[in-house]
Amino acid sequence: MLDPKIRPLAAQAFQEFSRHNFSAAELLCRQLIDVAPKQPEGYDLLGMVLGSLGHRQKAIEAFQQALIVAPGYAQAMDNLYTAAAMDLPPKPPTPRYLVIKAWGFGFWADVAHVLAGLLLCECTGRTPVVHWGANSQFADDSGAEAFRHFFQPVSDVELSSLAAQTELALFPAKWTHENLLRDDENRWDTTIPRLGGIYYFHRAEPVLVSDHFIAVVDLLPYIPRTHELHGQPLDLVWHYLVTKYLKPQPDLQARIDAFAATHLEGKNVQAVHVPGSITQSEEVNAEELAKLYEPLLAALDPAAPILLLADELRTVNEFKARFGERLILTDEATAAPPDTDERVALGRTAVIDTFLALRCARFLGHNGSYFSAFVSVLRNWPPGACRLLGPAVLNQRDVLLYLDPQPA
Repeated sequence: MLDPKIRPLAAQAFQEFSRHNFSAAELLCRQLIDVAPKQPEGYDLLGMVLGSLGHRQKAIEAFQQALIVAPGYAQAMDNLYTAAAMDLPPKPPTPRYLVIKAWGFGFWADVAHVLAGLLLCECTGRTPVVHWGANSQFADDSGAEAFRHFFQPVSDVELSSLAAQTELALFPAKWTHENLLRDDENRWDTTIPRLGGIYYFHRAEPVLVSDHFIAVVDLLPYIPRTHELHGQPLDLVWHYLVTKYLKPQPDLQARIDAFAATHLEGKNVQAVHVPGSITQSEEVNAEELAKLYEPLLAALDPAAPILLLADELRTVNEFKARFGERLILTDEATAAPPDTDERVALGRTAVIDTFLALRCARFLGHNGSYFSAFVSVLRNWPPGACRLLGPAVLNQRDVLLYLDPQPA
């Protein structure tokens, strides 16, 4: 008998499953299992979701777990027999690709989506094709793929070459060779499910396209046993991805190295990142953030220089008044070359500031900011050297990404 306290969550999970919104349904099932691990319904519905997307073995394991917590549970037993009779996933095509389009929001949120796509490629043997197009907030008007403004390419395949190979089938169905180079193609159409990473593991099409956010944390249960990251903690997975794939372009790396050599190295510098606001379960504004930071700022080494990385001019002015000559700003390093598009300049600043923070002795930031979160995983910090406030945005499953907005 389902606990009345979790009936609304179970009902919502089943509703999303019935709508074939499997990304939302999967995350809701995992929530259900988290709050009611001794009830079989969460495992059983999770198995149904996974079976619908070709995750045969994972579906079997979910039904088996339902029977462990509720021996003789008839529905799970029937579903287990059905899953065991499923055909094995089709042999993947060769060559095969995953197109990772821009998420279209903040810089490091976009990078997080790219890294999840790269992990998905490693899990499925696909070649990544990263394409930050016109919907990226950090692209200029040249039409050039914008990820390469900031980082070295992760493969030598370009989207235009795939668009020209009209014999290659694509998934999802909204994409054709005629519109593949466009961005935001029906992305917010509520009649089309928002596809998370679980959709992409067992597809037979040579070209898959991801334009909706995929989270690394959501991929962890599906990393194959043959991959070195199987069963590894999330922090290690993140560190593997960022160190393998995030290589700043040489001109950016030269600026980082020069500034660090002059202002940071050997000077016991404390980096502090203060975001303008944080939105997680609810918004935390600048004033509330200041209150959270105050006791940690008061505890800083009074002799140590401070590298300030701030989103708002008001914060810069407050730190100047408080810390005076101890304060280090990155304006010298982030000044863009003449004629650089403002959007590209913003992305360059994000990369330079982040990698400069890594060259400091200690770091203080907020875990609800993708900027701070990436600083924490890009380096193996000594114990106690990296202090982050709040819950980790990189560790959170966010079902709201896959749910249609409800009318007010």
